[in-house]
Amino acid sequence: MANLFKIDLQEDEWVDQVFQGRNQAYGAYKLRKQYSKTAVLSGIIAVVGLVIALGAPVLFNNLHFKQDTKLITEVNELKAPPPVDQTKPPPPPPPPVKPPPPVKQQIKFTPPVVEKNVKKEEIPPPVEETKKVDMGKADVKGTVDAPTDIPDDKPSAAAGEDPNKIFVSVENPPQYPGGDENILNDLNKYLQNHYPPLAKENNIQGRVTVNFVVEKDGSVTAIKVLRGQELGGGLAEAAVAAIKRLKRFTPGRQNGNAVRVSFSVPVTFRLEGNE
Repeated sequence: MANLFKIDLQEDEWVDQVFQGRNQAYGAYKLRKQYSKTAVLSGIIAVVGLVIALGAPVLFNNLHFKQDTKLITEVNELKAPPPVDQTKPPPPPPPPVKPPPPVKQQIKFTPPVVEKNVKKEEIPPPVEETKKVDMGKADVKGTVDAPTDIPDDKPSAAAGEDPNKIFVSVENPPQYPGGDENILNDLNKYLQNHYPPLAKENNIQGRVTVNFVVEKDGSVTAIKVLRGQELGGGLAEAAVAAIKRLKRFTPGRQNGNAVRVSFSVPVTFRLEGNE
C-alpha cells in the first residue's frame, strides 16, 4: 500500500498509464516523455550562464588592468629623457643682454613771452646749452653725449606706407584753378550745351553727386556716381562726362608729399524756366 502513494509522474510507466488509450502521437505525450531531460539540460544551461555572468566582470577588469599597466609603462618610457652624451661639448652660454641706451639730457623749453615779472626758473636757457641737449617740456637729467634719434614724419616705403593710398582728408587739400566755386561754373557751362535730350524732353531735373580721385599730378580718375543714378534720363552719364572735362587740380599734399585724394562734387541739373 505504501508504494501506491509513491507516485512519480515523470517516470515512463506513469506517463504510459496517463496516455493509455489516447492519441500518443499528439505533442503532449512526447513532451511528457522528454520532460526529465529538458529539465536537467535547462538547469545546466542556467548554471553555466550564471557562472559566465558573475565571472565576466572579473575577467574584464583583469584584462583592462593589464592594458593600463602596459600603457603606463610605454608612457613612462617615452617621458624618460635621452641619455646625455658626455663626449659633446656643453652648449654656448646665451648672448649678453645689451644695456639700454643712455638718456639724452634735455632742458625745458620756455616759449618767449614778454612779461614784467619773470620768474627765475622760467628764464630760457642760453643758446650754447641748447646746442648740447634736446629741447623738451621739462628738464630731464641724462647723458650729454647720448645719440639723438629724430623720426622722419614723411611717409616712406620702409615704413610700410602705401604709395597708392587714397586719402579722404589731407593737410593741404587739392585746389581747383580759380577755387571751388569755379568747379561749379565750369560744370554749368558744359551742361548748358550738353543737357541730356531725353531728360529735357521729359522735364527731368535733379542733383547727381559724383566722386573721383585727384591724382598726384592733378588729373581726375576713378569717376563714379554716388547718388542720383535713379533720376534717369541720362543725367548720371552727363555728370560723369562733365567731370572728365574739368581742368587739372593742384594736387593735395600730406607731410609735404603729393598724394591721391578722394573728392566729391554735386552736379545740379536744372532746366530754364523751372528755377
